[in-house]
Amino acid sequence: MNGSLRGDVNDIGELTYVSPSDRIQVAFEDIHAGFWLGGKMWRGLLTVSPDQEPGKFRVSVNLKGDNSPRATTVFYVHVYNDSESMRKDAKSFIHRYLDISPWLVFAAFLPLTLLTFAFVFYLSHRRERLLLERGIADVYHIARKESEYEIAFGMGTLHGIEPGATLTLLDKEGNPIRNITVKSCSMTDAVATVDLDCAVQPGFMVSRND
Repeated sequence: MNGSLRGDVNDIGELTYVSPSDRIQVAFEDIHAGFWLGGKMWRGLLTVSPDQEPGKFRVSVNLKGDNSPRATTVFYVHVYNDSESMRKDAKSFIHRYLDISPWLVFAAFLPLTLLTFAFVFYLSHRRERLLLERGIADVYHIARKESEYEIAFGMGTLHGIEPGATLTLLDKEGNPIRNITVKSCSMTDAVATVDLDCAVQPGFMVSRND
């Protein structure tokens, strides 16, 4: 067991504890510095007798002579009749009803999750390639400026797009909305401008006028 300390405590002899049962005891072992935030902490050993009746018990650690109602550290010790009783009280639904460690379930589903992400990634890129073959690209970024929207899409000079080119903006269903003008482009991406009266949204597309 570990707990933080208030004040300048240098010896375990300055510590005491309060337990509701003489079968639940704490043996203080050392005063040490906290790993993350520094400060002093105590370290000790909690022992529970096999004769202890089941239940939930409050154990508090205090400084000797400290009359403050606030304990230095408070622990709640749960004592069970047997392992079955402890399992039925587990916070994990999986452990409580299936008697399986949730970490094992996580480990089993992790490869499936990774495969699912990989498959979705593959389908996304395949869709992107098929659209590019038709001269269409998704709008992936929209930025509102003072007098216009700037939209970015994944089609550039490699696909025959140049600054000043006129393209067609499509809605989510692929219906043409209006013509737009390419402002700048790289080999694989381009930026075009759209009037503010056009309600451009993520999911819109851009098409070449071939």
